[in-house]
Amino acid sequence: MRAAPVVGYRDWTGALIGSLYSPNSLLYPVMVFAAAASGITISTANSSYTAHELAHQLSEASASLVLVGSDLVDVAREAAKEIGLGEDRIYVLPGVDGTVNTKGLKSYESLRGEVIAPMKITADKLMTSAACESRTVVTPDLSLTTRVSVLPFSSGTTSKPKGVQISHS
Repeated sequence: MRAAPVVGYRDWTGALIGSLYSPNSLLYPVMVFAAAASGITISTANSSYTAHELAHQLSEASASLVLVGSDLVDVAREAAKEIGLGEDRIYVLPGVDGTVNTKGLKSYESLRGEVIAPMKITADKLMTSAACESRTVVTPDLSLTTRVSVLPFSSGTTSKPKGVQISHS
């Protein structure tokens, strides 16, 4: 759970919904679990989506944060523009070659050091080796039995994809 602070962000209060739009990689499950540990609902998006399809999911999920693989930045940028989501809410993950090409956006690593709401401690403090070894990650004060943890979307075989709410319980 060392990565949990990476997806924390200082400007949000209450429920935060983020979208993970990236091909499968070793970092993918880390980001899903880090989001859960940070109290963020993560909406996983199909990496073959077009900009319009991604915009539909971002809008339906009310996503206010996009974590995108380097290879999909242009699609995510277009989708964000379509729904009025600022580019300052897009963070770039490594692409399939393992490198981060931000194309003028922020790297997901820039989220380190932000104050994590509502815990009010800095991520840098949590990321030190001593803190990680001697401390259990405490999730934000949210009801884990009723809070939506993951918001994947159906395939939309008969119409547009719809979100499927999955809680911790």
